[in-house]
Amino acid sequence: MASTVTDNLNSSPKVILWIHARTRSTVFEMSVASVPTIKVFHEPFIGGHWFGEDRNYDFPVPPVPGYTRAEIRSMLEAEYPGYEAVFVKDCPASITSKSDYDKYLPRGYIHTFMIRDPMQSIPSYYKLLKADQDAGRFPYDVIEATMTMGGDLKPVYDLFQHVKDDLGQPPILIESNDLIDSPKEVMQKYCKLTGLPFRDSMLKWEPENISSWPEYLKPPAVMRYYQSAVNSSSFEKRKPPTTDDIPDELLKYIEQLRVYYYEMTKYKI
Repeated sequence: MASTVTDNLNSSPKVILWIHARTRSTVFEMSVASVPTIKVFHEPFIGGHWFGEDRNYDFPVPPVPGYTRAEIRSMLEAEYPGYEAVFVKDCPASITSKSDYDKYLPRGYIHTFMIRDPMQSIPSYYKLLKADQDAGRFPYDVIEATMTMGGDLKPVYDLFQHVKDDLGQPPILIESNDLIDSPKEVMQKYCKLTGLPFRDSMLKWEPENISSWPEYLKPPAVMRYYQSAVNSSSFEKRKPPTTDDIPDELLKYIEQLRVYYYEMTKYKI
């Protein structure tokens, strides 16, 4: 693998981390956001997917202007003077085909990926959505939502293949448990490969550093999905979720997703 992929790109790197739900990616974002010279974007495509004017869900709130997929691409392709790098954390839930890639993937970016074993990520996501439903806050089918509202690894796998094979970028992929087990080593490798500046604050940061987040993602109704990560100040090991009380349909789904997971881990940094 080449030591960096920034040689043929802008000298001020622009980096996207593509993820699926419950990968600990918001903790990773908190780490990167500790560096004030990095411009951070929090999940613009996911936000548009849920709340934009071309959103995929009929939530009982007015759509948020400025967050169509085309507008998000333009926002990410803009120049941001005064910053030494741009970092985006997002999920390809609304970018799932070759035509979507051609229309909406922002140009000039290094595409990177973060994945977690579906045997951990899916139970974590299901239990979060189920708790929301039990509290009367989630009107959708929980099993279907777990598989379609960010938990699916297949869109990440497809985009990974496109970046590797069609765009010709060397794979840069983080396995979530590796990050938790060896945060300094993984962060230093990631920064070296992408051109992001590594700082000690990436290992110990101030909690609740979400000034870069759009206002519509900050209300309590949305923040409960992020609160543990937002309150974090370092990469902490926690007891992994179990498959207790997970429906058989989801257990079968987990096994399907693990095929993509194991294929992608061949390329982890």
